[in-house]
Amino acid sequence: MARKRLTWSILVFWLKRVRDSLLKPIVLVMTGQFSPTLATFVHQLKTRNPQSYVEKIRYKMAHDRRPILTLFADKFAVRNYVQRHIGTTQLSTVYTVANAYKELDWSRVPEEFVLKVNHGCRGVVVVTKNADPGSSLPMPDQRKPWKMHIVHPLALDKELMGRWVDLWLKRSYNWQTWKYSEWAYSNVERRVFIEEFLGGNQVLARNLKVLCFHGIVASVIVTRFGLNGREESEGRFSPAELEFATNLSGVSLADLRTLVAHSELLSSETDFVRVDWILTPRGPIFGELTNYPAAGGTPAGPSLSMNATEVNQLYRDLWILPRSYEELPQGRYPPTE
Repeated sequence: MARKRLTWSILVFWLKRVRDSLLKPIVLVMTGQFSPTLATFVHQLKTRNPQSYVEKIRYKMAHDRRPILTLFADKFAVRNYVQRHIGTTQLSTVYTVANAYKELDWSRVPEEFVLKVNHGCRGVVVVTKNADPGSSLPMPDQRKPWKMHIVHPLALDKELMGRWVDLWLKRSYNWQTWKYSEWAYSNVERRVFIEEFLGGNQVLARNLKVLCFHGIVASVIVTRFGLNGREESEGRFSPAELEFATNLSGVSLADLRTLVAHSELLSSETDFVRVDWILTPRGPIFGELTNYPAAGGTPAGPSLSMNATEVNQLYRDLWILPRSYEELPQGRYPPTE
């Protein structure tokens, strides 16, 4: 009897293995995860008639192939775009930039700094005295490399940090298994740069996210990083509700209105983009331009005066997709100096 049960268990095990090996390619093809090219094709089919706000993000991910999206996605090159539109006063200080970690010039880098690669989400090392003195870098994770690390200067291992940077620079953020393809990152000329730490006496500064449709601000979102390292929304406000965002953000009403105006200038050449700002002790500083919030995977949350359903309906109605993205400004990448 025992031998019969063992034989049956082995048979069931191998039948499951055969089933999974046969089904996996079918699932990958049906979901568009077999390759970046196939993923884009499947996503184009699945987004032919977008209705919701999230579906329109996915439509943009599948169809918008303008160079300006690559410029927005490049966290270093986008600084030139910001400078042309609103000047340099709200840009962070960059100490050094290079094509490889070993080429960085450390002579200008202070004790606290933020290291980033320019071609993906996260891919960041924050080095600050506000961190736990024992916080250090883990070993590079080949399976889940796109992470943000917070390290105390006394615990910083530069050789290990270099291994993380080398891993990031070898990886494309455009396509990852079980994710919608984020085309905007695919052509970014990969670099690593080090900029000033902007957190003041905090580990990580609050952020302000400004959602813009056709160059018009729809919402201002105040966020902070939770204890789990994830960014969390503290409040969502319409442009008419900015006075309620002042206490939460610590930014004056006049400065919030300036941020709205600057965000509209930075978003004037596209149908949709999120303009991200860092709330620092010396005032709001430009963070980045986000083409695909939450990679098209998460609906918007509630605002001060609307529930989540109403907010998503508002975004859906404000976003009028073009008949063709060739109708919109194309931009240039890499940018001309």
